[in-house]
Amino acid sequence: MRSFSRAFGDHRWKRVVGVTAAQSGKTATVLDIIGERLDNRPAPILYVGPNKEFLTDQLEPRIEEMFWQADANLV
Repeated sequence: MRSFSRAFGDHRWKRVVGVTAAQSGKTATVLDIIGERLDNRPAPILYVGPNKEFLTDQLEPRIEEMFWQADANLV
């Protein structure tokens, strides 16, 4: 996942594709990429998840926690 996440900061690539196995840290990597992008070069971000339950039960709480941590670091 390191090469995948580093490719987002490399402007040589127009498109980045990751082919991974289950339980390989994809969600954490994508959250790191989203957080880095919002911190350094803010832009609209669209995340499409596998189903509504994953988005509401897994992803949303982690994104909210990321925002709370960022807010605490600004004070």
